[in-house]
Amino acid sequence: MHTFHPLSALPLALLLVPLTARAEDPSSATDHGAWLDREAQLFEQDAISGGTGLLHTQHALGGAPGQLHIGLVGEFFDAGFLCSTASPCPRPGGGPKLTSDSMSHLGGNLTLSATLTRWLEAYAVTGAYGDADSSNNPPLLQALGDTRLGLKGFLPLSRVFHVGGVAELDLVNGSGSVGIASAGTGARFRALGTADLREMDHALPLRVSLDAGYTLDNTARVISDYEGAIGAPVTRIERFGLGINRVDHIDVNLGAETFLAGGRVRPFVEYSLLFPINRQGYECPVVNASGDQCLANDTVIPSTLTLGSRFYPWKRGFSVLAGLDIGVTGVGNFIEELAPTPPWMLYLGLGWAIDTRERPPVELVQTVEKVVAPAALGRLHGLAHRKDNPAGIADAIVVTEGHPEIQPRASGSDGRFAIPVDPGDYKLTVHARGYRDGLCGGRMGPVPVDVEVDCPLETALVQVTATEITIDKQIQFPVDQANILPESDALMREIADTLIKNPRIKRVEVQGHTDSSGTAEYNLVLSQQRAASVCNWLTAHGVSGDRLVPHGYGEERPLIPNVTKGMKAQNRRVQFIIMEQTAEAP
Repeated sequence: MHTFHPLSALPLALLLVPLTARAEDPSSATDHGAWLDREAQLFEQDAISGGTGLLHTQHALGGAPGQLHIGLVGEFFDAGFLCSTASPCPRPGGGPKLTSDSMSHLGGNLTLSATLTRWLEAYAVTGAYGDADSSNNPPLLQALGDTRLGLKGFLPLSRVFHVGGVAELDLVNGSGSVGIASAGTGARFRALGTADLREMDHALPLRVSLDAGYTLDNTARVISDYEGAIGAPVTRIERFGLGINRVDHIDVNLGAETFLAGGRVRPFVEYSLLFPINRQGYECPVVNASGDQCLANDTVIPSTLTLGSRFYPWKRGFSVLAGLDIGVTGVGNFIEELAPTPPWMLYLGLGWAIDTRERPPVELVQTVEKVVAPAALGRLHGLAHRKDNPAGIADAIVVTEGHPEIQPRASGSDGRFAIPVDPGDYKLTVHARGYRDGLCGGRMGPVPVDVEVDCPLETALVQVTATEITIDKQIQFPVDQANILPESDALMREIADTLIKNPRIKRVEVQGHTDSSGTAEYNLVLSQQRAASVCNWLTAHGVSGDRLVPHGYGEERPLIPNVTKGMKAQNRRVQFIIMEQTAEAP
């Protein structure tokens, strides 16, 4: 299977750095929760093809705007598979055919990606590799690779499901020369889909991505002059070493990864398929230099199984990659139109994610970290984590109720905390951005021991940002009606409670929005009625009416295009935009 190893991405890299410095950031620079999300996205890395993903499969996701991801991956294999008794190779200089060979491959890939906006990522890949086979003359076939530039767009359909698309330009290096061979320039167009099951109500530490697309492959044009000079196609060994495919192909990658040790260990598995498409109308000679079969009479779909894992031993996005490709089909059944698939390939690499923005200091966390705990007989060892998910929550603030002498503690990056205490019973309240307050506790006996405390937190339905009161679920109405359904009572109570507990928020515009179904005039009236219904409910449950301004916008302000049923559901919404507020107490 042909693999691209790009030559130079420096011009694009110089362009991406200033672009990321200007990229929009929808969240406030002082929003603690938004910065936690940005830091989590530093734990994404690039696929070797460029763009955020696994080893071969790209995700329909990216980093945060203004983040750069850099990857360096080496690859190696050494195996005699191109010449066998069943598929012998011509001997250089003539003579009996060869029934064995020894192919060595060593290469490296450098990837650079930049997230320009919340929905757009640009990337480039560069690298070099060499192939040497004892049965070829000369043994060394190629030492320089090709160039790949790409743009990836992506958007969420929901918290769990994401879709995207990729357009790539492949610039192939000339055979036996340094520089781009323009005749070999190709392109790739891919569709992406990702399901992140960590975001389900009952979360699972699993993410699955499908990456499928069409490749306009013109690599055979690089050797057309050489084949014309010798009057015959190149051999199987040369075709593999130069990475030559004579036809286009549909590429399908399916990948899944899980998250262990708080997301610092991420094993993954991938399966890749290549479906040849003879757009070029290549006429395979029945008798060719390698004695290979032709697609016309022996269709082969090369495929590869990949096993691997990424490891994050330190903070701030540094990663280590290990992966192994196992050739499933196309390894021993050779086709004149396609480059052979190696029986295996070992990958080892490093990754680094860089945020072009600096997080402002969080005074509360800094103060807590500097507190010197008093001497105690024992310690409460706790774990703050999302309910039904063992992954820890970083920077959660733990308050020991009824003990003002014990200073609050902040959980570490793994969600763990320790509180020195005297003998007695203790109740803890845990605060974390994006979660409801959690309650937990433990008892310390007279003997100094470490007591384990489990502190699960439920995801908050309502959060306050600098400009908006956001809701995790949408308020439900009957079709074409404005009365609020009973299943939204819990959400409405939490919205009311949030407004009551935040008197500094003086005025809120309650916005009603619809999708594009029906007429614009009807949708405008329905959205106004729904906004007014929400205001009336909140007023009846303790929120002062002069703080609420209902406003229906109909279908004027969609979040995303009204294309699919899921997209329309996202556009049918109620938003709470903060119009006036006093400064938050220091």
